[in-house]
Amino acid sequence: MNMLAIETSSSKGSIALQVGNLLRQVVLAQQRQQLTEILPTIDSLLSQQHLQVRQLDALVFSAGAGSFTGIRIALGIAQGLALAADIPVAVVPSLQALAQTAWRLHRYQHVFCCINAYMQQIYAATYKLHGDQLMHPVVTGQLLSPKAVRQWRLPNYHGVGDAWQAYGNSLQSNVIDKTLLFPEAQDLLTLLPIIKMAAIDDVVVHYLRGKSAWQRPD
Repeated sequence: MNMLAIETSSSKGSIALQVGNLLRQVVLAQQRQQLTEILPTIDSLLSQQHLQVRQLDALVFSAGAGSFTGIRIALGIAQGLALAADIPVAVVPSLQALAQTAWRLHRYQHVFCCINAYMQQIYAATYKLHGDQLMHPVVTGQLLSPKAVRQWRLPNYHGVGDAWQAYGNSLQSNVIDKTLLFPEAQDLLTLLPIIKMAAIDDVVVHYLRGKSAWQRPD
């Protein structure tokens, strides 16, 4: 299968293309430059494999929680490509993708994901590795204050995400470590076996925070 993945929910975006067993990933520049880089990067990846958009079997993107602007960028690009070429779409929760990245890079089997949501809040979720080598949710994504997370007792979990650096001691300290990681596009593709495909018109993104609350520019 030919599959394209877009990850722009965090400050470190990426695009991945899988053609059969071949996987290529490109890391994007800083978040404010991602919009201008995404389409040229997709075009370059497809051209290298002599593919056109209509030859894609699936399009996957990270649908939040995370940067409101980044999620809207991914949704807009996905809408344009999927509608033009009639491609099915899958949306992967950003926190789940982050957990899968933690497994791939560090072999963490129990992951406590905390992403900085700003305004003294974080996006938090926990995941556990199953026999299919995929991260499945234990506690699904929530928008919380850092202090509220102290109620979660997870002594065998690894903490990942930028909120551990941003809020330090405000978060609980009983995790094994606190690793700065960002979700990567290739891990969206890895999670596809447990993600439902849909038409682009049926896609729902997961802001967790209402749009009207976004007062801080990304």
